[in-house]
Order: sequence, then C-alpha cells, then structure tokens
Amino acid sequence: MFGEYIDYITKLGIYCKLYNKQFSLLRNDEKGKSSEIFIATNNYAEFRKQGNNFENFMMQNAERMKKAQMTLFDDNEFSLSDGEEEIPPLSLSELRNAILEKFSTMDADDIANSQISQYEYRKIIGMQYQDITLSQEDIKALSLYKHGLFDYINGFLRGDLSCINERKLSEETFIKDYMPQIIECIGRISEIQKKFISTKDMTLIRRDARINENIGEQLEYDNFVSTSANPRLFTYALDGIKGGGFLFIKVPKGTPVIPMDIVTEKQMISEDSINVFGGGDIGYEESEMLMSMCDIEVNNHYQAPNGKTMANATIVRQKNSIEIMEKRLEEMRDMIVQYGGQEKLEELRAQVQAIKSQFSEQEIGKATINVATENKDKAQIQVQRDEQLLPKEQDSQQSID
Repeated sequence: MFGEYIDYITKLGIYCKLYNKQFSLLRNDEKGKSSEIFIATNNYAEFRKQGNNFENFMMQNAERMKKAQMTLFDDNEFSLSDGEEEIPPLSLSELRNAILEKFSTMDADDIANSQISQYEYRKIIGMQYQDITLSQEDIKALSLYKHGLFDYINGFLRGDLSCINERKLSEETFIKDYMPQIIECIGRISEIQKKFISTKDMTLIRRDARINENIGEQLEYDNFVSTSANPRLFTYALDGIKGGGFLFIKVPKGTPVIPMDIVTEKQMISEDSINVFGGGDIGYEESEMLMSMCDIEVNNHYQAPNGKTMANATIVRQKNSIEIMEKRLEEMRDMIVQYGGQEKLEELRAQVQAIKSQFSEQEIGKATINVATENKDKAQIQVQRDEQLLPKEQDSQQSID
C-alpha cells in the first residue's frame, strides 16, 4: 500500500540526515527510461521541497496505481542514486537498523545539529520502541497526562491543588469525580515506566521557575518530570516562556524515561490512520521525555548571553509514586472526608493499595531510591569536565538563542 512507501521515504530522509548523505530516487517509465521522482537529502528545507514533488507525483498516478493493485515499493519499481551510480534500494529493515545504530550514539547537540524535524524525531522514537506493546488503557493514561490531566496529576503529587481554583472547579467535584481517575493514571504511568528503561546515559532539558542565580544544590520533584531531548525547542518554545532558567539534566543509563511521542505513534498504528499521503500524521511534536519523581543535584550554573540562567544537574535519587500517593491522601484526609465522606477516603486508599500490589517490594523500595552514591560520583567527574568546557557551552548556547 502507499502508506508503506510513505514510511519508506520518511526513513530514507532520516537516514540521509543522520549520515549526511543524499539520494535521488529513480523510477523507470514504460520505455525503460529512468526519471527522478524524489530527492532524500541531509538538508531539511530541500527535503520538504522535494517531498512536495513526490506528493504531486503520487497524486497524479494514484488512480493508475490503485487499479494495478501494486505499489512502487512492493514491486521494487525504483532505484537509488548517490549522484555517481544507481544502487539497489535499501530495505525498510536496513534503514531502521542503520538509523537506530546512529541514533544510539547521539547526544542532545547531535540531535539538534542533524536537522531532523520534530516529526522525524517522533518517527525515530517509534522505530526504537516499535516492539513495546502499549494497551489502549496505557495509551489513554499517557494521553490524559499529556493533554488533559497534567496539572491535576502533578498538582496532587506535589500537594499543590491551586489547579482547582485555576480551572474554577469545586473541591467536591475534584474529590468525587477526578481523584479516582488521577490515581489510576499515576498507577498506570508508573507501571508503563518499567517498559522504558534508558539504555544509555543521556542529557535532557527542562525549564524550571526555580532556576536562577540563587539556586541551591538540590531540586526535589514529587511529580512526573517533563523534559525535552531537543535543544532546538529553545528557539521554538521554551525560550519564549518568562521566568526561570534551563536545566540540563544528566540521566544515567537504567533510569525510567518515557518518550511521550510514542503515544502518537501507537495511536497511528492502532487507528490505522496512515493513508496514501500520510494524512493525519503531521503536526508539532515536543520531543517530550517523561521522567519519574526524583531528586536532582545541581552541579553548576552560569548565565547565558540572553540573560537566562543555565544549570547542569544530575539525578541522584529516584522516588516512588506509591509512597507519594499514600502521603498525599493522608495530608488531604480532612478535605476528602469533608467533601466525599469516610467511604470515599477508604475507596481511594484501597485504590492505591491495589496499585501497590502490582509492584514487587524491590520496585517499591531499594531499587527505586538507592542510586545516589553512584550518580553523585558520576556527577563530580562531569562537573570537572563541565567547568573546563564552560566557555564552549556558553558559545554553543548563544548559537541557538
């Protein structure tokens, strides 16, 4: 089907950008003459321009292709040229393996310099985790966090319910209608995190209102922590937000980190919504990476040329969502009883205990918190490196502001 071909040229374009190559895609006409129908290139602007040419070609020939019940991709009616010679097409499997091999070696700056778009980054995430199964309930929970209950979930976990007033919601409605759903989402996201354990050290980026020149040595997050893997968001979004500075968080291998773009990818697959021209499969993405509750140690900070405070930090302790939920329910006990009665309190407690039963004692206790010593040692080594590279980092920051 044409959807497969769209998938192929998307992967081919990503491959060219990551490996700094350019291919012309050729097709033989009825007389055996080769004609260029698409260019996959390492330059994003050129890729989009040629991509439009390809779409026009497909639209002009769609009816004939449908009648023939075949596609260019399935019948290998095309070849690739690197500018010097024609070569057999790379298979989808070969493209995926090459993309993931290269991507596994890339840090945040490499990703930004590669010129891959947010859409293409999402496609890489889809390739990376295509073998991980997410149920419809999993997808729903992640979607609710991303698009609907973000402030309620994190507000509850932090013990800050100002979101109730901001949304002009009554406390009674919040307790009765939202609390069960919030707890369910937290439990399911905590369960999903087991599937997404980082396989390499990485640096993720976060804006935090607490990042300023008077910042202390440690930041605590009792909530899920939204970060980005792409520094280019400074230009597109983050740098336009007033207040606070930017935190570059060193995340060690083995840390639970959910790539939130996987939600859209899994939805696309489950809804079978990729049509001939890829309709419905575009739009702005955030390269969001969702970390679990944690403590972060600030290793150093400096002022960027634009006046923003930048801080380098490392995760030193992972926290447990179940313990935090239990603590918050006790803190909210009087409020819950007032608006929902003792029965509602017991119902919510039982809901948390049911979630707790799905985790082993190791997952709830030692394994989730005892990373401090090892990470602190890594942090000290990195601090020394950062201090030596600080002027370079400032120059790099100026180039993306």
